[in-house]
Amino acid sequence: MSISFNIKKKDINSKKKCILCKSQNLKKISEIFYKNSFIFFSTSLCKKCGFVFRDKHPSNNWFKKQYNLRSKFQFNKNLGINKSYEKFRLERYKKLLEFLEKKINFKSVIDIGCATGIGLKIFEKKNYNTLGIDTDKTRINYGKKNNLNLIHSDIFKFSKKNKFDLILCLHTLEHFTDPNRAIKKITKFMKSNSYIYIEVPDFKNLVRTWDDSVYLAHISNFSEKNLIYFLKQNNLKPLYRTYPQTENGEVNLGILCKKHTYSKIFQDFKIPHIKSYKLIGNKNKLNIPYKINLDLINDISFSFKVKGNKGNSLDTNFKRKLIFNKLNNKYEISKDVVYFRIIKYKKII
Repeated sequence: MSISFNIKKKDINSKKKCILCKSQNLKKISEIFYKNSFIFFSTSLCKKCGFVFRDKHPSNNWFKKQYNLRSKFQFNKNLGINKSYEKFRLERYKKLLEFLEKKINFKSVIDIGCATGIGLKIFEKKNYNTLGIDTDKTRINYGKKNNLNLIHSDIFKFSKKNKFDLILCLHTLEHFTDPNRAIKKITKFMKSNSYIYIEVPDFKNLVRTWDDSVYLAHISNFSEKNLIYFLKQNNLKPLYRTYPQTENGEVNLGILCKKHTYSKIFQDFKIPHIKSYKLIGNKNKLNIPYKINLDLINDISFSFKVKGNKGNSLDTNFKRKLIFNKLNNKYEISKDVVYFRIIKYKKII
């Protein structure tokens, strides 16, 4: 038995302006249809600031309901925790703490979108006061079993009045349906001399193929310049840029900030190339904008995930193929995965 996530037209939010600079000069990249009926997910590029974001996406309430549905399913099937990834998470937080201790002083830390919270063990070992919050009940319960101070909560309903010396927001900001509202809520936990460390996928390293267009969990695709612009808009001063790597080798974008008020924000944007949105498995060109039809949503992150042992990794989802269906004039995701092999050769004399 597997799980699927249904969606209705009323569950969809639409945006006509860029989330960051409010420009209406947008270039459509892709449109994703549900059961060939309506668009539930679409991606656009802002031609002014270069921000790539979802101008149509499921609402926050829809995501919340699906996370609860997934948690119940995972609980009944004893699923949801990748032990090998949790070991990687520990190493990741260890490297982060080494960097932070060289640059700033702090005693208390809150981790927004902490997942299992296992990374906070590294901070606890050095006697920092820690708190983690996340909407994923399965992962929060796992962390609590490891005696971590965690709360299962939506950030917007989190009412704790404590303020913290350091806020961590690792691979969380890109998931919010309204990043401006989210950052305003998050920065309320900061003191006047607090710091915030934000880490997101870097557009130029994340977008490898058309796969980004169905990456349901990611609402925003930041580049370094438009992330800095976004932070300054919200009275945060970038201090350091980091280049953290995730388990699949992808280099991400991390920025350590402190509070600051800007009178004016000047920004010279570079519009990213969207040639990365390409087909895999053949030489046909993918014309932008393109349309994809999904008859099944079986994953909150990837929309549709190829099943089987080889289909559970992030890398495998970047190797899926698109097949054009002439009957509905849309692409469909193939159940096949393309694996490339390098053929060794030698010259024959």
